Amino acid sequence: MQISLLFLQVTLIVALGRVVGLLMSRFGQPQVIGEMIAGIMLGPSLLGWLFPHQYEFLFPPNTWPFLEVLSQVGVVFFLFLVGLELDPKLVRSQGRAAVLISTASILVPFILGAALTVYLYPRLFAGISVHRFTPVALFMGAAMSITAFPVLARILTERNLHRTPIGALTITCAAFADVTAWCMLALVVAVAKVENMTMAVWTIGFTALYVAAMFFLVRPFLKRLEIIYDRQGRLSQPVVSIIFLLVLISAYTTESIGIHALFGAFLMGCVMPKGTQFVRHLSEKLEDYTIVFLLPIFFAFAGLKTEIGLLKTPTMWLYTALIVVVATAGKFGGATLAARAAKLPWREASAIGILMNTRGLMELVILTAGLKLGVLTPAVFTMMVLMALVTTAITTPILNI
Repeated sequence: MQISLLFLQVTLIVALGRVVGLLMSRFGQPQVIGEMIAGIMLGPSLLGWLFPHQYEFLFPPNTWPFLEVLSQVGVVFFLFLVGLELDPKLVRSQGRAAVLISTASILVPFILGAALTVYLYPRLFAGISVHRFTPVALFMGAAMSITAFPVLARILTERNLHRTPIGALTITCAAFADVTAWCMLALVVAVAKVENMTMAVWTIGFTALYVAAMFFLVRPFLKRLEIIYDRQGRLSQPVVSIIFLLVLISAYTTESIGIHALFGAFLMGCVMPKGTQFVRHLSEKLEDYTIVFLLPIFFAFAGLKTEIGLLKTPTMWLYTALIVVVATAGKFGGATLAARAAKLPWREASAIGILMNTRGLMELVILTAGLKLGVLTPAVFTMMVLMALVTTAITTPILNI
């Protein structure tokens, strides 16, 4: 019964995700917005509220672990794809402006997010969160620092801005910001998981060894695989299977170290050869299945955890608005002022700030990790999901002004 119900769940999830995603694209929104909304629609916020009996039949709690496993596999391979798209040469080619804007777009929202936690912790976390103030503050800061690199790239491509100087600079800033933010997240997760300083030192030490092994052992091996690809002229199944195994081993290693499996998958993508036919063919082989089939399951699982009904009072909605304002002020303000400091005109600087404020799927990935760790409460998770939706949805309309 559970397997047949799982098939029904996945069919419903994928179908609704595509329908709502296409509907949102008609209104000039990224398709990911529709898929995020579809996930929330299938959860207790809409389906469970309007049709509680049907919701309990379709998504009973005993089937959630199956959806969680599928969603985590999807996110692991999606983060691998994100790492594939990041090219370190972009940062070097854009130079000082990219580094300045990226740094400001991370530090300012991080500081504001951590500062906001000073106000929110006694009101929303005390007595509910299993973690002390420090990891909660660090996590809130890291969550507000994220930019949705894949969503941003798609927005620029859809508007034919990716080949313009401002588009290239924004993509570079987002790429650099994502790498830094994921490193920050790995550190925050390690802080949240360790129980004492000795464990923290071991975690940092093993992480350093892991990163060194990825760059000095795995990366040269991947270049050998690229040579095999060039000789064969095609992406053979043995080569694909080796890469998939490396992704899973890397994810397992970082999860075992204590810095989350997602970081391992992301770094595996980062060390892959860049700008080659080898990587392009691998990306094409993996992208459709991951984005069309596995990621909607992640959205649905996040939707099951999102309970808008928890925001019962005007005060809770006020806290939500405060989170949206602080997150937007940090990203938009930090990136815009840094762009102005790099001698860009106000209009171009504002465009970069608006684009860098896009969060989308990447935010949901981080928030889900925070909820699982107990750093976020269900109510704060819901507030942050709404923040991710709002900051992503306003990007395209504001750019049209």
